[in-house]
Amino acid sequence: MNSTINVDRPETSVPDRPRRSLAGLSFETNGVTECAQDEVAAFESRLLAAALDYADQGKHVFPCRPNKRPFTVNGFKAATAEASQIKAWWAQFPQALIGIATGTISDLIVLDVDMKNGNGFLELERLGLGHWLLAGRHVNTPSGGAHIWFEQADQTTRNSAGKIAPNVDVRGDGGYVIAPPSRPELNKPGYEFLFEGDA
Repeated sequence: MNSTINVDRPETSVPDRPRRSLAGLSFETNGVTECAQDEVAAFESRLLAAALDYADQGKHVFPCRPNKRPFTVNGFKAATAEASQIKAWWAQFPQALIGIATGTISDLIVLDVDMKNGNGFLELERLGLGHWLLAGRHVNTPSGGAHIWFEQADQTTRNSAGKIAPNVDVRGDGGYVIAPPSRPELNKPGYEFLFEGDA
């Protein structure tokens, strides 16, 4: 929003205020913005609780940066379901996105439907595969696409890009996804479950 500057008014010095960041955002830590601080703390707690819950479900998790790159040196290969390690990671990176290693390790295959360079939803419909969108746990992504979660089948499923349809990728062994309730930016849409699906 544009603001008008009164050129006749002398400049005054404004003391620096401590600030706290969340995935690229900053919040003033004075009395006026205590509510924002509370929201940040609540969100951090929600992330840790979700990461631990995924681990309880047998999913192997690891912390990621707002750009979805892992904080861990070995990337998704460091993913674990051990609560002690997860707590240590999120104590160090409390605002980290939750990465889940896909494939056999987590019994999870994800259909990644993209909207960045086309419309993956329409591509699936054209191939008569639109019912896949209702078959698994449906996650809305910040870019307007979707991740459809399926349980790992008996056979090994590896990553693929565009093999099923344009703008539709598969995340399996050797890959990972970002899981709800991760948000790259607090004031913008993040990763959220839409419905559980029929699977």
